[in-house]
Amino acid sequence: MSSSLTNEQWEWLEGKYGRLLHHISYRIGGDSITNDHLDSYQELSIAVLDTVAMFDKTQTTSFDEYKDTVGFDKYLKTVLWNRKNNLGSKIVKRAPLRKQVSIDEQILKDKVHEPIESFKPFGNETLDSDLQELVNEVVLDARIIKPSGDFNISRLCRRLDKSKSQIKFMVKRLQQTLEPYNENE
Repeated sequence: MSSSLTNEQWEWLEGKYGRLLHHISYRIGGDSITNDHLDSYQELSIAVLDTVAMFDKTQTTSFDEYKDTVGFDKYLKTVLWNRKNNLGSKIVKRAPLRKQVSIDEQILKDKVHEPIESFKPFGNETLDSDLQELVNEVVLDARIIKPSGDFNISRLCRRLDKSKSQIKFMVKRLQQTLEPYNENE
């Protein structure tokens, strides 16, 4: 029922579960820089405090009354082992690309002293309308380029509403147009 533990209650928890905390801390893998034993022990100690706070919310009795129950014992041990398994997973998980921070354009304009050059694929090469349309599709959808470096012809056919032979011809013309560009690099 209380939201914080007293020193005596923490000492009781550490006395009863201290060896388990050390045992789990030693079992947390990784290198010694990112997963030092003392750091792992502190993480697990915080997990104990969080567990007591969460368990406290669901109970109508005080900590001193439920601390010796089998339910609390199992709950605390489960939380500790789960914390061990998930320790460091926040660093590894990647956020989806679509969830980016938006930048206020006015703030960006205030911070930039020199104008940003606009990006033009393939430099200043002049392309006819069909080839420019092909290049624009590649810029808009990176999946048009396969991992092998080839164009995804079927995707281009759907996006440009053209036949395979027309797309292949356009790709060949683009390659021929850009040969001098590639030679200059």
